[in-house]
Amino acid sequence: MKRVFLGIILALTAQVALAGEHDFEVVDAFAYPPLQGVKNAVAYMELHNHGTEPVRVTGITTALTEHAELHDHIDNGDVMRMQRIDAITVAPGEAVVLESGGKHVMLIDVTEPMVPGDLVKMQLQLADGTRKNIQVPIIRRQPAHSASDHSHHSEEDDEPMAGHAHH
Repeated sequence: MKRVFLGIILALTAQVALAGEHDFEVVDAFAYPPLQGVKNAVAYMELHNHGTEPVRVTGITTALTEHAELHDHIDNGDVMRMQRIDAITVAPGEAVVLESGGKHVMLIDVTEPMVPGDLVKMQLQLADGTRKNIQVPIIRRQPAHSASDHSHHSEEDDEPMAGHAHH
């Protein structure tokens, strides 16, 4: 009887763990290759939390780079400034969009070619110690302010210039 009870508990625990894996979803991810003469690239995506607890993304890794960082644009008075952030929190039932001019993934010192049409593996680290593996397509940059670009800046805004300080 003890073994049956233990088996039921283990089965229920596994179901809860599997359900939890599907509570956090990454959609519409893509990355741009570096601009000519620049070693850094950028990735965007949507983070969806279908669960009942907040999810904190604390980091991201990929074999393409020496390291990757979570970044955001911070309003410093009259100047918007890009800076590294420690985490992105996605509230229960909410989504956070990583996009040009806002939160994004900065791929620092790209060491592998980024060819439009290829997929790159990335791994998001979560505060609870779990990891989320994703496949991110590399796409060709679109001209800034195209008909489909309703933002008031270009993707190049997320590319650090030479000498950009990482905070």
